[in-house]
Amino acid sequence: MSGAYASVIDGNIFLAGGAYFPGAAEKYSNGEYWSHKGLDKAYSKEIYQLIKNDWKKVGSLPEGLAYGVS
Repeated sequence: MSGAYASVIDGNIFLAGGAYFPGAAEKYSNGEYWSHKGLDKAYSKEIYQLIKNDWKKVGSLPEGLAYGVS
């Protein structure tokens, strides 16, 4: 995951969006160290909150987003 949005709101940590290559982890575990080669980039729309040291999905963005600036 890269380019995700992160925020602390009222002491709660949130992570939203981000970009990744579906299938890259499996390719990497098989020794393909340029594991993203030949794969299409995907953009996540999920929103997660860190609750008791575990990430829980708490919502979704309208569409997959990454690499924003605020």
